[in-house]
Amino acid sequence: MKPSSCSTASTARHKSAAVAVTLLLLGGFSAATALAQTASGPAKLSTERIAEILASPDRSAADRTNDIRRKPAQMLAFIGIVPGMVVMDLSSGGGYTTELLARAVGPQGVVYAQNGKQRDNFDERMKKRLACSPARQP
Repeated sequence: MKPSSCSTASTARHKSAAVAVTLLLLGGFSAATALAQTASGPAKLSTERIAEILASPDRSAADRTNDIRRKPAQMLAFIGIVPGMVVMDLSSGGGYTTELLARAVGPQGVVYAQNGKQRDNFDERMKKRLACSPARQP
């Protein structure tokens, strides 16, 4: 006997619900695993490592001037960044914080930079700034 279209639609809804619940459970498991890995994984950046990042000889004089008002040591300590993380800099502007994040996550991490509107030569400037950074060398 061929199932009615009503029971077929009902079965499809049940399958969709089962898939949604499975994905939800897997997502929760993934989140719990990520939290557990963070708790037992690498520690936040040390004060010494933050100082090394800020003292990098290839940072510009403009960046060092910005450091006075932007307080990057406190920012990096506060956000709890860990080497190897994947992070995103929202409204990245000229790339000041993006560069610090890239140095902090190191060669195993990834930094995504987002700007609401296209910035002049942002990609080229960031590539140039990070090209010779010891933090980005394999």
